[in-house]
This record gives sequence, structure tokens and C-alpha cells, in this order.
Amino acid sequence: MPELSEYTRSISTLEESILHEISRIANNAPAFTWAVERTQSLLRREAELQLLLVDLDSGSPLARQEVQDFLALPNQAKLLYTTSLIDKGQEIGRVVVGFADPALEPEAAHRIAEFVGQQLGSLLGRARLRSRRTALVQELERLRDRLDERKILARAEGIIASRHGLSSQQARAWLESQSRSSGKAASVLAEQLVLLHTRAVRLSA
Repeated sequence: MPELSEYTRSISTLEESILHEISRIANNAPAFTWAVERTQSLLRREAELQLLLVDLDSGSPLARQEVQDFLALPNQAKLLYTTSLIDKGQEIGRVVVGFADPALEPEAAHRIAEFVGQQLGSLLGRARLRSRRTALVQELERLRDRLDERKILARAEGIIASRHGLSSQQARAWLESQSRSSGKAASVLAEQLVLLHTRAVRLSA
């Protein structure tokens, strides 16, 4: 039978290995769900994980059916922890970690559960920041497109008004009428008109 010091040292080494792998997963994850799945697989393999539940709702995750099923497992010593998903010191969700007959001391299992919350929380925060940045970039592109479209429409209306002696409103109405009859967007017709006008001006110069 191994001495107590050897047992403690092997548990400490196992915990350190698990923490290192969780950190590696979180830092190299292409997506949040991928990191959750890999962390789940790691803890199942190394620490007898039975439950890893991420909950972003405001309610208590302990009320979920998955938790009740875990607690109902027969003839197994169970360790259940609920901890916060933390990003920059703020709680953004909860994570529930459950081990059955684990090869870990309760203190080590608790530290691992808290580390999972910290690492996954930080990853989720980064993913949300990237999503917000992407949304902002897309919105800026839409604004630029609308601005460019308005410029083209205004220029086309000016050309139509000048050629046919119409007001700006009449020119817009004529362009919209042509759009309905042709089935083409007014902005497309405007762009074609401006292009033809530009070519004609160049040829006459």
C-alpha cells in the first residue's frame, strides 16, 4: 500500500495536470461550446465527471433536471459544486460540476470546479466581445452602403431633373416609377444612370 505522502503527491500532480489542460483548452478554443465539450471530456476521463452544466439564465441551475438526475445516482459518492462563470470580475452565468466516486479530494475537486468557472467565463466574455465587434463592423458597413446609396440616388435625381426640367421630388417619383416597371431597385437604376451620364460627359469633353 502506498504511503500517504505518495498518495497526496499523486493527487496533487493529477490536479495540476487537469488545471493545466483546462487552461490550454480555454485559451485555444475556436468556440465556447467546443471548450465546454472538451472540458467535459477531460474531466470525465481524468476525474470521474458525471455532470457539467453551464447555465446563463438568471434562475438557479440546481433546479435543473440534470442536477436532480445526478443526485439520484445510486451507490456512488457524489461531489457537487456550483460556481460562477467569471469575466473580468463579473458573474455572467453559473456552472455546475458533479463528480461521482472521484479520484480527487473534495478540496481539489472544488478548486477544479472554480477554475472551470473562471476559464469558461473568461472565454465566454471574449466570445461575446468578438460578437459585439463583428456586429458593430457589420452595422458600420450597412451605414456606409446606405450613405453611398443615398449619394447615388441624389446624383441621379439631379441628372433627371436637369435633363427634363423636373423638381427633385418629381425626379425621385420618376425614378421610383421606372424601378417598379422594370423590377430593378431604384439604387441600381440610379447607379446605371450616373455611369452612363459620366461616360457621356467624358466623350463630349
